[in-house]
Amino acid sequence: VITSPALDGIYEQMVAGGRDANQVYKYMYNIIQGNVLKKELLLAAVLERQFRGGQFLAEIIDLAEKDKVLSAINAKLLIYSLIDGKYDDSELTLKEIIVEEIGDIFNQSSIH
Repeated sequence: VITSPALDGIYEQMVAGGRDANQVYKYMYNIIQGNVLKKELLLAAVLERQFRGGQFLAEIIDLAEKDKVLSAINAKLLIYSLIDGKYDDSELTLKEIIVEEIGDIFNQSSIH
């Protein structure tokens, strides 16, 4: 596991925001870090730029783990699209990106 003060700060901020430490670890290090390393990118830089300082990651964790409106597969697909830089220069919110990438999961409350 690669860590740094910047990564520790993002991790601690998400846990302090009420997210489960194990879930934050799973997303940051098991899912994102593995994909980032394959592409020879820096994890801290990716979290800062593509995930808007961790804000998008926090929202993805909430949607997948707490609200259960984003499946694990769709969460990974969304994460990989963000890592690839598809939305780097975009002003879209995460909700708008999800609608574009996956479809409108927000108006299907009976489907999880």
